[in-house]
Order: sequence, then structure tokens, then C-alpha cells
Amino acid sequence: GPPFFRFSVDEQFAALLQDRGLTDVEVRTIVFDHSVPTADELWDGVLAGTVRVSALILRQDEPARQRIRAVFDQLVTEYQPGDHLEVPVSVKLAAGSKPR
Repeated sequence: GPPFFRFSVDEQFAALLQDRGLTDVEVRTIVFDHSVPTADELWDGVLAGTVRVSALILRQDEPARQRIRAVFDQLVTEYQPGDHLEVPVSVKLAAGSKPR
């Protein structure tokens, strides 16, 4: 498939909409923290909600999956201010006008 973060660059995202005929295209980045109760819930969400990442992980043998999960658990501790996780999220929102 195409690069995962293909439209993370504002100009590329805007060009996509402009190439489809929209004008006055504006792209904004929205940043927030997403509260997740546990690392297990985040892990399950990644596996259930992504195609590429889940396929990459699930195709590994069991020892490799355990190593991946151990690194994941280590990394998410940075986002654990207490009894839950606060995961930083950044999304792009674009809008444009359809010419009359």
C-alpha cells in the first residue's frame, strides 16, 4: 500500500483535495491526549484497528511477538501518569470548497 503517513504533510494533503477540484483548501493539525485505561487495551486496539501493523506483528513467531509486546509495554510507561495511559494523538483535518 501507499506510505502510511502519506498525507501527514499539509501540502500533500491539500494537493490531494485540490487535485479533486476543491478550492480554498485548509489543512489543520489537531493535537490531544487520548486516555486509555490500560496498556492491554491500547495493544488490543492497535491489533484490531490497524491492518499493516497487526499483520506485521501477528505473522511473527511467538517469541518475536513476545519481544515486540515487551518493548511496547516499556515504551508506553512514558505515557502512564497514574493508573491509566495518556497517549498523545495528532490528526489532520482538511476542508475545501467545491466550485459552483
